[in-house]
Amino acid sequence: WTSPQPANSVLRRRGHSQEHGSRERGRERGRGRGNRTDRAVSSKRKMAPFAASRIVMMAAKKKPTSIPVKLLSTAGTGFFYMTRKNPRQIQRKLEYRKYDPVVQQHVMFAETKSYKR
Repeated sequence: WTSPQPANSVLRRRGHSQEHGSRERGRERGRGRGNRTDRAVSSKRKMAPFAASRIVMMAAKKKPTSIPVKLLSTAGTGFFYMTRKNPRQIQRKLEYRKYDPVVQQHVMFAETKSYKR
């Protein structure tokens, strides 16, 4: 049986010292984030003199390919689901068998209305 080693020898063996906290330990090894003032100062960069006068053109947003579609219950309850459809890939009207909580059973839902953007 061996006697347990004192805590400070374990810390010394791992390359740590008792006086420093974890933040200082990381900085000694070249890691660690530093404190907030270090980050704030280091993140500010000086801009080149010509960069401030350069005009940046923004690209126009593309139109969305999918459109919102209303799927109405064929049971006549008026219950509907909303979904999206890409008309470039699917030209036909959508029909899904889904749950209608009004009649409490699965019924066919057919596409009735599409909303253009």
